[in-house]
Amino acid sequence: DTLKRQLDDANKKYREHGRKTIILIDGLDHISREENPHESFVKELPSVNSIPEGVIFLLGTQRFDLPDLHLTIIQQVQENGRSVEISPLSKAAIYKMAASGDLPPYVDRETLYQACKGHPLTGRYFVEALKTVRNEDDAKKILSLEDGLGQNLEQIYQRVWDKLEGLDETKYVLGLLARIEGNISPEQLASASSDHAVERVLKHLKAVFRDLIEVKTGCIVGRDNGADIFRISRY
Repeated sequence: DTLKRQLDDANKKYREHGRKTIILIDGLDHISREENPHESFVKELPSVNSIPEGVIFLLGTQRFDLPDLHLTIIQQVQENGRSVEISPLSKAAIYKMAASGDLPPYVDRETLYQACKGHPLTGRYFVEALKTVRNEDDAKKILSLEDGLGQNLEQIYQRVWDKLEGLDETKYVLGLLARIEGNISPEQLASASSDHAVERVLKHLKAVFRDLIEVKTGCIVGRDNGADIFRISRY
């Protein structure tokens, strides 16, 4: 077993040199919710008792009632001092995010805070969307509960995805973005699909763009010479 051998090697380094090994795994809750694999790597996480001395696992997740997660991990998380809960961003932090985004003064900061509820990624999506508004009415629409950007990540992603219903070629572009590693220009992307599909992505997904495009299949940062994929998420 490869993992066991690696853990044994880490234990040996600890015994001989006092060097600890920290293994950080983030986003465990995304696996069953978004990836839904036939065989989840969560199964491969060792039980608490089998982790050798000198090895520390740090697990990032919004919940621990996950399929295939070893019972001893769930039990240990429930012990005092074994978990750290990340609090939402403060109102001041969201206001600072709005200021950093140079949002116009008619964008109501209090409404922005209430809309994102202090969630850092949701807040950034709102700020990016609000950068494009030209008047107070446009800003209110983006922040509205009924037909705005969305009040949480799931809702934001779903509303963006719904705009692409029936647009198979556009979804194909998103699929390409999800799989590309490195740098790609919009022209290269269009050559693998079509100008129309890429333009539609830019038009319908700009609410969750960062500079050029940011979508749940993969987020890319606009550059003069192309765009780098830096995040892969849901679709």
